[in-house]
Amino acid sequence: MSTVATEIQSTFETILSSLAEKERSVIARRIGLLGERETLQEIGDTYGITRERVRQIEDVGIKKIGRIMRTSSLMRIQESGEKILQMHGGIMTRDRLISAIIADIGVEGTLNHNIIDVLLQADYNLQRSKPQLGTNTYFHFAEVTKKVVEAVHKEALKSLKKKGDIMEMNILYESIHLALFAQFGNLSNIILDSIMDIFLDIVK
Repeated sequence: MSTVATEIQSTFETILSSLAEKERSVIARRIGLLGERETLQEIGDTYGITRERVRQIEDVGIKKIGRIMRTSSLMRIQESGEKILQMHGGIMTRDRLISAIIADIGVEGTLNHNIIDVLLQADYNLQRSKPQLGTNTYFHFAEVTKKVVEAVHKEALKSLKKKGDIMEMNILYESIHLALFAQFGNLSNIILDSIMDIFLDIVK
């Protein structure tokens, strides 16, 4: 593990240790800090509580991490994430964003990517999509609403279907611009590109 990766994990574990025992345990198990990642159901079975209650405990812990990390070196991860998101129209898939952050802050070697995921979830300026069949998990700014994302996807599928399921990207994007301009104004090609990455039924 590189020096930067070691520092990130060490600082994260220090912050994690300041949480209540159950919050600390749930987050550590959810991100696979001590072994394999565990589901909400698996953790709930251990504690004899529902999946929803586990999720609530996880959310409370992540919010606490958000407050604590403001005075730590881990803030640069959130700053990097926000900067990169801004460059991509305010929305990116989880995996692409985490990879871009790792490159931006110069992490070499092995780092548990789920640590960065938690730190991004703890950023009050960002939102993370809920798991949904047929999509990649993504982070976004509040102004990029689910309504925009779903409208772009719906319009892309409609345009592709008309053209036999294959189109040049610039023509597809132009058709989406024209169809959605009245509702959402000018959607840049950058944001359309990022939204296309979310859906597994669209291949660029």
